[in-house]
Amino acid sequence: MAVVAGIDEAGYGPLLGPLVVGVTAFRLPEPVLDRPEGPGSLWQRIGSHAVRKRPPRGRGAAQRDRRLVVCDSKKLHAGGRGLARMEQTVLCFLATATGAPLGRAAGASRPGCCGASRLADFAAQPADALLAALGARPLGAETCPWLDGSSPQLPAFSFRRELETRRALLARALERAGLETLHVLPVVLHPHAFNEGVRRHGNKHRYEWSVIARALECLWERYGDEGLDVTVDRLSGRSVYGPALARRFSGAQVVAETQDEQRSQYRVEGGGRRMRVRFVVGGDEHALPTALASLCAKYFRELYMQPLNAYFSERVPGLRPTAGYAQDGRRFLAEIEPVFSRERPCPREALVRCC
Repeated sequence: MAVVAGIDEAGYGPLLGPLVVGVTAFRLPEPVLDRPEGPGSLWQRIGSHAVRKRPPRGRGAAQRDRRLVVCDSKKLHAGGRGLARMEQTVLCFLATATGAPLGRAAGASRPGCCGASRLADFAAQPADALLAALGARPLGAETCPWLDGSSPQLPAFSFRRELETRRALLARALERAGLETLHVLPVVLHPHAFNEGVRRHGNKHRYEWSVIARALECLWERYGDEGLDVTVDRLSGRSVYGPALARRFSGAQVVAETQDEQRSQYRVEGGGRRMRVRFVVGGDEHALPTALASLCAKYFRELYMQPLNAYFSERVPGLRPTAGYAQDGRRFLAEIEPVFSRERPCPREALVRCC
């Protein structure tokens, strides 16, 4: 057996809202580390129940098509479209997850997965309750007044009955393929926690790396003895990871296998554990676990932007919602400034990222 995993983030660049790192893992029935080509395509193994492309947009087509779309989140969600599809994919895979808690990852309180057998086990409850069940309570949420007693309700964009139908189809497809979903985990870092992390590490690039490296450590500790293959969507501004990996895995041997413009791949071995980890430009195009991690991160970021927009829309008539990115985020801040200065609902660093 072997475990294949994926890591990706959403919200690295925005001015407002959380940074979310998605971590996913699957168990395969056969070893993969001795194969130079890696685990192969999980899209092909799962078959028609998990596809890379959005289905046709014809009238009623999305409702009739029960395939789950697993792709780069930017291709599925654009201009406010695709949220329901993204939710269906994330929650259905999450509902098949069986992995026990990983340990303390990347700023999360106790990452793991709930192993719910039916979506009804966690649907129709707030997102914070789901993440608590996953052992991944968001950091910095206590400083956000828009989350005080109003955590987003699940599901936010889909009908529960339809989700359960899709989950059952996915579960059968995974069983036929011999695949086991272990984890679909979002590590949610609201602005106050993000700002503290940046100050602690010196800049946001180093902080993001610390979050991802801790997730790698947790996967290594839990699954390294089975043989672990991880694809990480490459972080901006970095192409060499060997020295950083050697510092994090000080008791193991780290060997660079490939380092070029598109891919940096390393072998980590020690203490009876083995891991192959690759950092790939467009990693969410190459590996289903990384694409699912991208969707997981984006879904939970979008979910937590909703109460922020609702909170200030109640106080500023006619306020247009924001996705939190730089230019529009500045517009949003300018429009809420009179209310923010008058009411002072929270410290400014609980709302605005430092970088």
